[in-house]
Amino acid sequence: MKNLTIRICGMLLLGIFIWQGCKKGDFENPKLAAHDSEFAFPLFNTNLNISDLVGKLLKGNDTKESLVVNADNTLTLSYSGDVSETKATKILDFLNTVIGFPVDTSYFRYSFDLIPNGVNIRKAELNGGTIGAIIFNTLPQKIHGTFYLPQLTKNGVPYSIPFEIQPGGAGGQTIDMAGYSLLSQGNDLIIQYDAYLEDGTKILKLPGNNGIPAVVMTLQYLTFSYLEGYWDKVEYDLNTDTIDININQIGLNGEVKVKNPKITITVFNSWGFPTRGLIKYLRFKAKNGDLLELKSPVIVEGTDVGIDFNYPSFAAGEVGQTKATTFYFDETNSNIAEIFNSNPTQMIYKVQGLANAESDPSLIGFITDTSTVRMNVQVELLLEGQLLNFPAEQNLNLDFGSFADSTGFESAEFKLVTENGMPMTTSMQIYFRDINDVNIDSLFAEGPQDAIRSAPVDAVTGLTTGITRTETFIPFTAARFENLRLKAKKGFFKAAFSTAQDGTVPVKILNNQGAVVKMGVKLKR
Repeated sequence: MKNLTIRICGMLLLGIFIWQGCKKGDFENPKLAAHDSEFAFPLFNTNLNISDLVGKLLKGNDTKESLVVNADNTLTLSYSGDVSETKATKILDFLNTVIGFPVDTSYFRYSFDLIPNGVNIRKAELNGGTIGAIIFNTLPQKIHGTFYLPQLTKNGVPYSIPFEIQPGGAGGQTIDMAGYSLLSQGNDLIIQYDAYLEDGTKILKLPGNNGIPAVVMTLQYLTFSYLEGYWDKVEYDLNTDTIDININQIGLNGEVKVKNPKITITVFNSWGFPTRGLIKYLRFKAKNGDLLELKSPVIVEGTDVGIDFNYPSFAAGEVGQTKATTFYFDETNSNIAEIFNSNPTQMIYKVQGLANAESDPSLIGFITDTSTVRMNVQVELLLEGQLLNFPAEQNLNLDFGSFADSTGFESAEFKLVTENGMPMTTSMQIYFRDINDVNIDSLFAEGPQDAIRSAPVDAVTGLTTGITRTETFIPFTAARFENLRLKAKKGFFKAAFSTAQDGTVPVKILNNQGAVVKMGVKLKR
């Protein structure tokens, strides 16, 4: 609660600052009474705003909540899970390892068996790693020739290594692949070499020696900046998370009921092929530990039913773009309203991705080294419902030392005036404390009182229909007030808010609702 400030003014008694013309006991504009046996002084006048009170929901919590003011002044409490990001490098790093293999003939086709199933690469841009070849000459004559990788080009020039090797010798070269492009028709790499003897005789196959091949290829830690090709119907991991959503754990007691709960799934996708989000499970943990399944037409176990994500299209030239998809679970397409009647404490979910769910054989897609699927899941609760005993407290700068000696006065009386436009009744207490924060007395000797009464509420709309004014008089003996004057240096305001009729009436809580609280003191001689 902000701006709860005590103003101590007009503190001199016995005729100092004498006021005229005010009826006895008017503490909203306190003045000296018509006869000089009673003296009234203002203490504070403050506003309580609903946005400040509801903001208490978020204060001091390590869960991911936010409070949103809607266009109609209603308030939505939003609980978010971690933003999950699935990077395309999960697919692009399939050759980020060391591979070695023999080249048995002068024309050899190597198949990339490490490429994920269902993926057929037709073009790749490399940004790291090396490719090398080692050639052993087991013949008694010098050999020479050229080693080729015709699918691999840089600036339009194919990869080639010239060689000249003495009898019994070896030669070769390793080349950095950054900046090279690879074209393929079937996830393969074609390797060729032209080898000749000194007299010009062509060698169709260089012979090995004692099981050691004459030509060995190495691929080391190849990485890609871009892949283009066909993605078949393949499933992969996207997101698994748990979201704490228990309102009661952040300061509210009793049964809390909300209207129109909603789950929002937002996906930002820069993977360039169709992906369908398959919700493997979406469960809520109830107070008693039971798991409640969310039921919806888009959640069908063991099927390909799911949520299709928008994606940048290769055919439309959208490489590098990101497309957004937003999907809602609410009472129109799920049993979420029924679930929230049980006051769940957690939401647990798992989402898988399914590429090319329709198995379109003509589909050409792409991914880059910066492509991601980012997913955020939120639980949104409109603050419309029933609340019980929502706590609020505030330190007060309250010092009665400015008052003159109250000897000779028979009694004191505090007057509390509230004008409440909120659909909540407030049980409150003010504790008077010394300099060490020790309570020396309280405003209400019998305990907290319902001093801020709920505004009238329309039972159909849940909206307030007016302002409720409440006046409360709290008598003090002269001795009690003198004790405050001598010892009280500050105050401590403590309150508990409940919606109308002890939390049993559903209401709408609006950002522009609030209450005015005023208090003064009267001394009688």
